Amino acid sequence: MTDSGKSPRKLTEVMARDTTLSLLLRTARELKVLQALLDARMGTGFAANCKVAALRADGTLVLVARSPVWASRLRYLGNELVEWAKQVPELASVSSVHVQVGKDPV
Repeated sequence: MTDSGKSPRKLTEVMARDTTLSLLLRTARELKVLQALLDARMGTGFAANCKVAALRADGTLVLVARSPVWASRLRYLGNELVEWAKQVPELASVSSVHVQVGKDPV
């Protein structure tokens, strides 16, 4: 029992009632899948230096790079990534790649 005298609720119960939490969890799972696909395609250097931040409704894949050097590399590969993404069902909606530099995307 909790301090309020009520039994703790299961996560599934909370999520069933909280659509914001459900959406957040679904988005996190989708980003994890996209990250795994890109890690497999790009290799270990990519995984260590770049993270998927979002896949926007307009088809923009947003990547966060650890440094300007990695950001430049990813921008250079942008068109190649879009063409590859069109072949992958989970990424088929990707129409462009936006890269930004973050302090530590890992």
